[in-house]
Amino acid sequence: MHKVAQQGFGAQPGSQILDIGAGTGKFTRLIAAKCGTVNVQAVEPVQQMREVFQQVVPGVKIQEGHADNLPLPDSAVDCITCAQAFHWFANVDTLREFRRVLKPGGHLFLIWNLEDGRTPWVHALRTLYEQHEQGSPQFRLGLWRQPWASAEARAWFEPLQECSYEWVFGLTKAQAWQRVLSKSYISCLDTAAQAELQQQCEAVLNDVSTGPDGTMQYPHTTLLTWTIRKQPGL
Repeated sequence: MHKVAQQGFGAQPGSQILDIGAGTGKFTRLIAAKCGTVNVQAVEPVQQMREVFQQVVPGVKIQEGHADNLPLPDSAVDCITCAQAFHWFANVDTLREFRRVLKPGGHLFLIWNLEDGRTPWVHALRTLYEQHEQGSPQFRLGLWRQPWASAEARAWFEPLQECSYEWVFGLTKAQAWQRVLSKSYISCLDTAAQAELQQQCEAVLNDVSTGPDGTMQYPHTTLLTWTIRKQPGL
């Protein structure tokens, strides 16, 4: 997501940016580093995540809160960012709350990093672990788009815009498995199920070529979507 964060989201000195569902601060850290004097704050509901966040991004204020009940006053921020998270709370109540804390004309950015399934081995790997999603509203299902079709969303926000970036990075096969294991629906599997999945994933990865340093190229796509809160009366 580094390339997306580099854009600075059009922020100006003194702009207020709120990162929602900030987790351990991976994306918030990039925003704070690239936006200079911009004031950045974050919201995250999970205490353990907030504790790590405070170590990773010590200069940024983080509060407990949920996307549909944010601990901020009306028209408090110029920009909201939400990386790898909006699909978990995509509903009209969340959009209503986003509208409440955004200033009129404020921007909302939704960002996702996606493993690029157009590459055969990535597609095979995803097929193995995505079967364990157990009905969770994962981004790939597209359910996050539904609230944007509502009358409320059309009244509150401009139509969604989007663009994507393709990129690759190197990692070892062991690191690729650790990325699979870090997915919430995989980490909660019992030991036997994880071991079976690991064996299946390693069988796929064994056919992937690596460079002299033992790393393989892992293709990804970053999707950036954005909208603007409408001015009152529009």
